[in-house]
Amino acid sequence: MNIPSSPVSSVPSNDVTNVSSENLIRCPQCSQPRFFKGQRGLKIHVSRIHHSITNNVQAINQAPSTLPIPPSEPFHKTLSYLKHSHPIIKRIPRGARTSVALALSSAITKVLSENTLEAWEHLFTFSYRILHISSDPNNQLSLTQRIKHNCSFNLNSSCFFTPNSPTHASTLSDGNIKGAARILFSDDLIAPSTPDTLSALKSKHPPSATNSQLPDSPDPTQPALQTTPEALTSAINSFSSGSAGGMDGLTPQHLKDLVSVSCGEAGTALLKNLVSLVNLMLSGGVNPDFLKFLYGANLCAFKKKDGGIRPIAVGCTFRRLAAKICCRAISDGLAAYFEPVQLGFGIKGGCEAAIHSLRTEPPCCHKSNRRLLQFIHSFGSVTAPQVICNT
Repeated sequence: MNIPSSPVSSVPSNDVTNVSSENLIRCPQCSQPRFFKGQRGLKIHVSRIHHSITNNVQAINQAPSTLPIPPSEPFHKTLSYLKHSHPIIKRIPRGARTSVALALSSAITKVLSENTLEAWEHLFTFSYRILHISSDPNNQLSLTQRIKHNCSFNLNSSCFFTPNSPTHASTLSDGNIKGAARILFSDDLIAPSTPDTLSALKSKHPPSATNSQLPDSPDPTQPALQTTPEALTSAINSFSSGSAGGMDGLTPQHLKDLVSVSCGEAGTALLKNLVSLVNLMLSGGVNPDFLKFLYGANLCAFKKKDGGIRPIAVGCTFRRLAAKICCRAISDGLAAYFEPVQLGFGIKGGCEAAIHSLRTEPPCCHKSNRRLLQFIHSFGSVTAPQVICNT
């Protein structure tokens, strides 16, 4: 079937520099780069040249949703809704990585230039808008096409629940063999969502004292810690396979995919923006109204064998990156300061070495004056102001 020439104005890739790029949008389906003026021009082009794809996309968008978009709610409730209703892919397809890297870079650029609550919320919902898996009734769109479609049209349609794989199989597919084996042989179960579970979680982290006072803020004239593309790449790659994401849904594996060699210049540009974002966090320049979300976490409760509760908190990947940069910058100095009294920071395997030394103590020393103390909830009972004021 011959397709008639389209009257829609398109711009060849070699002439893009001669035209204002403000309203130019690239077609994600064309093998050769083609740009169109605005969303209307792109939609007309797609409807005429990629007619079969357009029909499939319309079928997806018109499919009835099992979970309607909720009305305006506080942002934490919106994040909770999105996390339970919008499944996110674990690996970004190679063919869609460039498009996703450009989209994420654009969202970060908005945060860096505006630093408004709206810009941060836009970034925190990125994975649910771009990396969600919508239902395809005809099963004709590939995963790469669906992700590219999200990047081009930035759809906010509801998604269907998809059946989850068994936990160990899902973990094994992430490449975390050790984690999969640990899950297979573990007796831990998710604790029920009851008032008793909530009470047990609160008891492990007592509320801060009402009269606690923080020290004065650092001198703004003093230079803040800064990171580099090389240091940030090393921090991203240091995450173990299958590491979970925080409330925003973006995982370390997503960043590994997006800054990999397969992304080319788009990945390099994203890495530079990530460096600027982490430096903004290190300098204390994040919008104060968004701090509770950026430094918040997903909290899961597991049942212990003895009947207790084990809390697992998973923070935002961006915040964890900044924390890795901070810890690496001070690890050598603090290790030398604490050694040999404290072996838990800056010394790889230090705690394990101390425990093995105690276990292999000769029998003649069993009557020594040594005392072993067990502190219950010791870390959760230490307030942040006490730590900061005494450092």
